[in-house]
Amino acid sequence: MGEDNRWEGKRTNTSKEEMKIESYEDLEVYKRLFELHLEIHKLSLAFPRFELYELGSQIRRSSNSAPANLAEGWNNKHTNIYLEGINRALGEIQETKHHLRVAFRKEYLDKIKHKDFKNRYEECSRMLRGLEKSLGVKKMTQYPESNTQHLTPNTQQRGIALVLALFVLLFMTLLVVVSLDMSTTDQQIATNQIRDVQTTYIADAGVEWAVYQLRQDDTYSGTGGAVEFPTGSGNMYNVTVSGGDTITSTGTIGSFTRTLEVEYSLTGSAVPYTVKITTWKEQ
Repeated sequence: MGEDNRWEGKRTNTSKEEMKIESYEDLEVYKRLFELHLEIHKLSLAFPRFELYELGSQIRRSSNSAPANLAEGWNNKHTNIYLEGINRALGEIQETKHHLRVAFRKEYLDKIKHKDFKNRYEECSRMLRGLEKSLGVKKMTQYPESNTQHLTPNTQQRGIALVLALFVLLFMTLLVVVSLDMSTTDQQIATNQIRDVQTTYIADAGVEWAVYQLRQDDTYSGTGGAVEFPTGSGNMYNVTVSGGDTITSTGTIGSFTRTLEVEYSLTGSAVPYTVKITTWKEQ
């Protein structure tokens, strides 16, 4: 009764039995979000060059974060954390729909494709809300309230009640200590995720700067620079251009780093040169 099988939020009518989900990869909504990300990633690479690290980077990141948050929440034993993962996935879906609307208005995708993406994301949102609702019900019914009997203590019962009270006090103290430790761990996980996104943005800024410089000077070999974030000092990128065809940019915030490696080609006989991005990958 207490086992949390984490059913998919939407059930089909093909069977009256509930299918047990063994992994987040078995969730139909995860499969759909994952496929949507792959399609959007491919679509974004066809955006104009100047959008590759602006709208293109934003839509790739938000479309990937939706299934990633669902996968991250799945392995957490605490229903509250899993519900938070679902809520974050819903937020990333909304952000991706906004980026798709921008791409449509800028005529990077046609009306039919935009409507298709929008309808599929709205269906995923409904499925996530169904999953969220089912987990919420399980959370409320997981620990039913138990009935207690009124004690009329005599001398022996007072001693037993005192021992029980001390045991309960010790148990509650342990719960508080464990909860505080879990809270600290969850906060650290959230901080790491934020830093990961920010360092990627900083590395993106380094690549954009390198492309700008190469358009003006085909001998440009790299430099460093600062990016403003409200996270204190140490927000830097370091760019290296090597072999005449590779840009390596590393974003840094304190001890957190993220590196992007971009291959490019440069054509033209005079300034401004044409810089074409051929491949890129995160390290």
